[in-house]
Amino acid sequence: MRNKPAEPWRTGSRSCAATVMFAIGVQVPDAFPWAETYDDGSYTLWLRDTSVTSWATADYIPGHEEFQVHQSGPRRLWEEVERAYRWWDAQGRPGFERFGLTASRDGERVWLDRPGNFVGSP
Repeated sequence: MRNKPAEPWRTGSRSCAATVMFAIGVQVPDAFPWAETYDDGSYTLWLRDTSVTSWATADYIPGHEEFQVHQSGPRRLWEEVERAYRWWDAQGRPGFERFGLTASRDGERVWLDRPGNFVGSP
């Protein structure tokens, strides 16, 4: 367990939150988030990988600046999410209009700003 800054929650708006979740999802493959919400506005964010070997959880409490994070398993899912968030922030917090998709026989790849500037791993 460790306390982490609130960055993944500080996105500024609902549309911004949807975009960062997309950017994180592209870069943290085979992982699924879900939230358990509570009447006081707090919630627990859960992450797990599709092979069910790794998980992470963070407890959001309104008005707090840091949140407890717990994780276990071979993948460090929370660190992956933090890296993806920092990447999105460093790119100027791009909206959906800056992302594109290339599809080929080899699969699909998401790109930012121009084809070939791929996001995430193949």
